Amino acid sequence: MDTKAPSSPRPPGRRRVPRSGTVAAALGLALGMLSTAAVPAGAAPPRTASSPAPAATAVELSEGGLTVTVAREFPQIVSYRLGQRTLGGQATALDSFTVNGEAHRATTTMTAHGSRATYTSVFEDLPGLTITSTITVTKDTTVVFAVEKISGTAASTVHTLAIPGQSLVSVDSSDPGANLARTKISTDSTTTADRFIPITAGTSPDREPVGTPYAFVGNAQL
Repeated sequence: MDTKAPSSPRPPGRRRVPRSGTVAAALGLALGMLSTAAVPAGAAPPRTASSPAPAATAVELSEGGLTVTVAREFPQIVSYRLGQRTLGGQATALDSFTVNGEAHRATTTMTAHGSRATYTSVFEDLPGLTITSTITVTKDTTVVFAVEKISGTAASTVHTLAIPGQSLVSVDSSDPGANLARTKISTDSTTTADRFIPITAGTSPDREPVGTPYAFVGNAQL
């Protein structure tokens, strides 16, 4: 297993848009959808500009020509490489799950073998709860992220689970041709609900999360 040094912090002024969907591949989610959400009240305060978020420690998984860089510290995807083409994930190190609507910082251990990484997460403030998750690169160049097991004496108390800040796939305004396509369910057949948005340094972010039944992001490479 090759280990690469973390990438340098992203310069200010760029926009990064999370991507759900494919990277010449499909991203599978087990145990329901793990959503990207704002950190609830009671969670650790956001880092300021004087205290930048650390980059994740990179570990590579490979299969079928697709190389996926994942984090050693937490179950997240850092980036994808297919030949010479690349696509981003979430390079900033994460450390928390949202359990039943409240954020809890996890202590996570990871093992990696070839095309699969397994993560075991426990919580100081949730004794008796263990979350086991995996990231797998398959032979048909798909990437599957799955929560394999919720175990321990507190497992039965878990009703909802999310990972705040997790972008399984994303594009950056510095990527040539970066774009977002999304839609919404509408009964008005006289108009289109589809939106095609170029992602540039001047693109205004949404003021709040926008729900969509499906969305796609891409760049000039993937």
